[in-house]
Amino acid sequence: MKLFYREMGSGNNVLFILHGLFGLSDNWGSLGRRYADKYHVVIPDLRNHGQSMHSDVFTYASMLEDIEELFDDLSLSTAKLMGHSMGGKLAMLFALENPQRVEKLVVADISPVVYPPTRHSEILEAMKSVDFDKFSNRSEIEKHLFEKIQNAGIVGLVLKNITRLRDDRFAWKLNLDAISENIAGIFGFDVSERSVYEKPTLFIRGSLSEFVTEDHFSAIKQHFPNYSLETIENATHWLHAEQPDVFFEISELFLAK
Repeated sequence: MKLFYREMGSGNNVLFILHGLFGLSDNWGSLGRRYADKYHVVIPDLRNHGQSMHSDVFTYASMLEDIEELFDDLSLSTAKLMGHSMGGKLAMLFALENPQRVEKLVVADISPVVYPPTRHSEILEAMKSVDFDKFSNRSEIEKHLFEKIQNAGIVGLVLKNITRLRDDRFAWKLNLDAISENIAGIFGFDVSERSVYEKPTLFIRGSLSEFVTEDHFSAIKQHFPNYSLETIENATHWLHAEQPDVFFEISELFLAK
């Protein structure tokens, strides 16, 4: 599948950034422009998200094919790779399957493990509860979502997925049905125990998040033996949005080594 993507900066030093579930390339615009001072930054909208095409197929295998195709279309032999949440899992899988194409890896608040349904399921149910025929403006939708989610930051993330159609109605940019039907697979991590990426890998977690815990360290070390871990204080799962300056400083120091 041909993905929509944003490019910033130029040159052969490429940084590829993969957004998380319910995200889109626009979420990384501010940080992307900061990275673009040193890197040619590429940020795609993953399938069923943002401006990329919709498909009933929504698996890591299909998304891997999409990223490999985009690498080929851009004639990228190698790149530095960064991903958050679902994008972090996709980045890990890409590095494990294509180690020769990934110079360094940055994984934001996710581990190479299988997760039970989490707050993402709550967000999904809140989004499914939105009946656009009942709302005349974004403020009304925002109020409805906040009653369900009660987190202003997450509501803001969700609202970026809403678009206004030509007939003045609202609609989701993302493919909510396909995401809902395949959500269990997105929480999984299907990879051989022998799969190893030996190049430098940085895991960044939020101190208030439960997505990277000590219980995960053995799995991280098993697949990414050359890893380091940094924790951003007072940050949740959406650490790059809550603490962008700290996230940039930590990641840029690692990438520049």
